[in-house]
Amino acid sequence: MQPQFTYRATVIRVIDGDGLVLRVDAGFRVFVEAPFRLLGLNAPEKYTVTGKLAKAWTEAWCLAHPDLVVTTEKDPEKYGRWLGTVVSADDGEVLNVALVAAGHAFPWDGKGRRPI
Repeated sequence: MQPQFTYRATVIRVIDGDGLVLRVDAGFRVFVEAPFRLLGLNAPEKYTVTGKLAKAWTEAWCLAHPDLVVTTEKDPEKYGRWLGTVVSADDGEVLNVALVAAGHAFPWDGKGRRPI
């Protein structure tokens, strides 16, 4: 298991249901804009009807939770995105869990055939 790191963050933009660009506070007044993929799930592709709904849901969640904490592993995945768990700093709600609970994504560990 890789070590995990936790940072404060804000959303720059939502790419799709399970992809975001975050402005990450690395500390010491250093901020990094980086692409993230939500860990442990898979949302429909953004060009599909269900993918557009998933993206809209994620955008609404992010607007309602502007202050975030993101936990990620040491290195990005093969497409250069950081795999992460996004949590609201205000109420502790986990975006990854909420997206699946809302029916806009399915649990997936990144191995084998994608569920969508």
